[in-house]
Amino acid sequence: MIDDDPLLTIDDVIREGACVSGAYAALIRIAKRVPIPAAMRASEIRKLLKEDEQEYLDRATHSNGYGNGNGDGNGNGYGDGNGYGYGGFWE
Repeated sequence: MIDDDPLLTIDDVIREGACVSGAYAALIRIAKRVPIPAAMRASEIRKLLKEDEQEYLDRATHSNGYGNGNGDGNGNGYGDGNGYGYGGFWE
């Protein structure tokens, strides 16, 4: 099953390419305004991020239009209809 709104931690975002110092700077900035739990749904995190920070969330949720980490889609290498892969979360 694919979770369209995965539960994420800051470690998930860092693992997908965000730098540690930048990720924690964003976390500290946000935590000054609202309480931050250990893990949050991606949709809730997105509401708190600046536009230029959302790329890292997209990577962590694998929702940037590329499937299975290689962008080649499922089975035949052409994806689900558009030729660019599924873009779901950890298939």
